[in-house]
Amino acid sequence: MPADLGPFACPLASLLLLGALLLGARPAIAAEIMVSAGDNTLQNAINSASAGDTLLLADGFYTNGGTSTPTGNDIEITKALTIRAASKAANPTISNELRVQASPV
Repeated sequence: MPADLGPFACPLASLLLLGALLLGARPAIAAEIMVSAGDNTLQNAINSASAGDTLLLADGFYTNGGTSTPTGNDIEITKALTIRAASKAANPTISNELRVQASPV
């Protein structure tokens, strides 16, 4: 016959299990990252971002600045990101080709 652990044994064990599950199941929080226009700023922001982040592009031109990537001078996206204008008034222009190698797209 199992030993009597008292009235708090089951609730305490349940509480510990619930706490462990909640800590392990915490969703990651996606970041919103402001990106200024210019050479390499978009590629640097893409490289620094985590999957699920949103890149908010300010008004202006975005280029890769001649920086060589494995696919040439394209701007490469290798993770799931949202890339959009920072506001309705912003008019960002990307002058390089975008090469998307992420999934899902």
